Formats: sequence, structure tokens, C-alpha cells
Amino acid sequence: MRSQRWAISVVERQPDHAERLLLELVRADYTATQQALSGFVSSGGQLRAVGIGAWGVVFAVAVQAKSAAAAGVAALLAAGFTIIDGYHSALYRQALTRARNLEDLLGEYHNSLGIHAANPRKALIARARLEQHRFGVHRNMTPIHKMDRWWLPRPVRVTWIYAVLIALAAGAAIYFQA
Repeated sequence: MRSQRWAISVVERQPDHAERLLLELVRADYTATQQALSGFVSSGGQLRAVGIGAWGVVFAVAVQAKSAAAAGVAALLAAGFTIIDGYHSALYRQALTRARNLEDLLGEYHNSLGIHAANPRKALIARARLEQHRFGVHRNMTPIHKMDRWWLPRPVRVTWIYAVLIALAAGAAIYFQA
């Protein structure tokens, strides 16, 4: 059995000063996007807790007083929080998409320094993507009114909670009116 030696040629591509500055800007943009995502995640839980808690209080008053009007208010409150949560979810989805795109951009760039360093075309494409990147978390977000079904909270496990709350309140309003 003969042993074979594999020669691996390593080609190093060194970024210039302008490229390093662009990379720092993209990393700063990624950090800002991560902070926005973190804020959306923490405020999303708080928003749902407040909405469900407020609904619970109003619904308890409706049941205690056997009031169709209070039950109707509880249904409207749940519908309102559905829309607010949908708006929040739309912002979160846009920030998450942005974070994934930035990760792809950074990954492609790092590949151009490593595994694709010998391929000048891939290195050039990675550099061009760095140069063409639009910086700023908020300036790259699509206006909410231009999105389809922005008002629908995502994921579905969240949406059904609001549907159940609205159905309970509407059912109680119908029951108390009879």
C-alpha cells in the first residue's frame, strides 16, 4: 500500500483598506439588525402578555356582570391586539429577513477570502456586494401598507390564540344577549 501525499495550495487574498472599512460597516449594520430583532422578540412577548391580560380582565367583568356589551368590548380588544401584533410581526419578519441577507453577504465575503480566494470572479462578486449593500435597518424596511396581510400575526400558533379569544368573547356576548 503506497501512501500518497496531497499538496494543497493555499491562495490568500488580502482585503485592501476600503474593503476592510466596508466590512466593518456591514458588521455594524448586522449588529444593529440583531439589536432590532432582540427588541422585537422581547417586546413581542410583552405585547401578547398585555393584550391577553387586558382581554382576560374585560372578559371576567363580562362574565361576572353577564354583560353582552362588555363581552363585545373584549372581542374588540382581542381584534385590536391581533392587528397590533400583526404589525409587530411584520416588522420582526423584515428584520429577520435582513439579518439572514446580511449573514449571506458576510458568509460570501468570508468565502472569498478562504475557499474561493483562488477564484477572482467570486472574490469580485463578493466585493461588489459589499459595495452595493444599502446600510441602515430602517431605511430598507418595506412600508407596512405595501405588505400583504401585514395585520396577521405570525406564526400561526400566535394567530389562533387571538381567534379563540375573539370567539369566546363573541360567544359570551351572544349568550348574554339571549
